[in-house]
Amino acid sequence: MDALKNRLVEDAAKWYKMYSIWVFAFIAVLPDIWNLVVESGLLQDTEVGQKLNATIKLVSLLGAVMRLVKQAKLTLPPPAS
Repeated sequence: MDALKNRLVEDAAKWYKMYSIWVFAFIAVLPDIWNLVVESGLLQDTEVGQKLNATIKLVSLLGAVMRLVKQAKLTLPPPAS
């Protein structure tokens, strides 16, 4: 369990409080919201394609997971004198 803690950002257990996770979740449900609006008759358009739907959800999931993983710190070389 300690190895997992070392690989996640601080407060990863409170993932539901991170705004970026909420944005990824909203992006993930956009195709479903679009289809719901079309089915309710508010818009006269075609449904979101299955491949686009799967792609959007996959990218959103990967983005949310990558948000929780610690990234390596950038170390700059000392300035040349």
